[in-house]
Amino acid sequence: MSVGGVPSVDRLGDAAKKRLGSMLSLVRGTALAQLVFVLATPILTRVYSAAELGVFGVYTAVVVVASRVVGLRYEMATPLPRRDEVALHLTWLTMLLSVGMLGAAYLAYVFAIDGLGLFDEAHPLQSHVWIVLTGILMFVLNAALSMWFIRKKEFGIVANSRLINALLLAVFQLAGFLSSAKLLVLLGAYPLALGISNLYMFRRLDWKVARYRRSRARLLGTLARRYREFPLYATLSSTISELSQALPLFVLSAYFGNAQVGYFFMARRIGLVPTSIVGRAISQVNHAEMLEHYRDGALGDVLSRQIRLLQWVSILPAFVLAAVAPALCERLLGEEWRIAGEYLQLMTPYVVVRLVFAPVQAVNYVAEWQREGFWVALVATAVSTGMLILFSSDGREHAAVAAYFAVQCLANFAYRSYLMRRLGTNLVELLTPMAVQIVALAVLWFVVRLY
Repeated sequence: MSVGGVPSVDRLGDAAKKRLGSMLSLVRGTALAQLVFVLATPILTRVYSAAELGVFGVYTAVVVVASRVVGLRYEMATPLPRRDEVALHLTWLTMLLSVGMLGAAYLAYVFAIDGLGLFDEAHPLQSHVWIVLTGILMFVLNAALSMWFIRKKEFGIVANSRLINALLLAVFQLAGFLSSAKLLVLLGAYPLALGISNLYMFRRLDWKVARYRRSRARLLGTLARRYREFPLYATLSSTISELSQALPLFVLSAYFGNAQVGYFFMARRIGLVPTSIVGRAISQVNHAEMLEHYRDGALGDVLSRQIRLLQWVSILPAFVLAAVAPALCERLLGEEWRIAGEYLQLMTPYVVVRLVFAPVQAVNYVAEWQREGFWVALVATAVSTGMLILFSSDGREHAAVAAYFAVQCLANFAYRSYLMRRLGTNLVELLTPMAVQIVALAVLWFVVRLY
């Protein structure tokens, strides 16, 4: 029952309990997947050199950035159609576009190498082009299938697929100590593990829904036109956003070599574990229910409760862990990995902001505010890249990393706060937990320095 179009307290309470159960399901699977990564990391840093892990970092960055282009982000619209058989065709549309665009990209690459003589200074990834292309395809398919099961609210399947992928990736990569071609094993494990995870989700599909008696080609064309905002704005916005995440790897590789990339890559993987576990689960569960809350006018209240809770549980622990990060990395990963701990310290504010505002991540897609997100991502990327290159050209890698994360942190904080304000949220009330804890941290720092 509702009053004046506003959902009743009972309804919101039931929805909150259901949402919490869904989040816990995704958190469980994602947490186990991240636990596999954490347990494997001390061994990986001893099986592979920092330079080899740096090449793997560049590989994953290329895969993620390219995946935002080849599928044109149509999979993000999967929760929106009212009929399941129509929504599933957004998955097929994403797959068809991915295969076609990757085929065209490979032909363009061959022409650039043979016809134009480009890429004379070979990067190690050029010897593994097919692994790169396969990794991109598997990543896009995994995202599309995950969105379908999120639409169906079958979060256990998504969680299981992540766990399968993490376990197989760890097993395949750790097998590198048995091979002389370590880099091949390190890179090839990625698409292989994703491919098996995709097969698991394919087997869980209800193929009765896939039946469509009318013209499939006409339906795909209709969907492409109906949700054209996604390729027009979401593709550009998400590509720029992912590119901004990848740029430090590319710039550090160009200026300082793959070993520094390895330190940075490992620091970011460790630092983003909380966001991967909690933030990603919250964002994806919200995506499945946001449209309903947005139509009811309750979305701002739902997200505000989540954001305030995340502030209380994340800020103080994150900064305490950051204080001991260099010594911890040196102890667990090996002496040379202290630099990774120093990078972890520099990225802590950015990690906290991403985690705290993770519930807002899908607002652009549900409210169809992609255009604004695109411009914010473009400006943030341009400024952070400029700072990164400026300090890297002077040979100051720590300053370059610090400046990059500072810009990204401020941009994310300002934009996510703006989105919450646009949803009708009181920002002073929303951000009070953050302000209280920042003051407490400042006092703690002062006392420690004094004594």
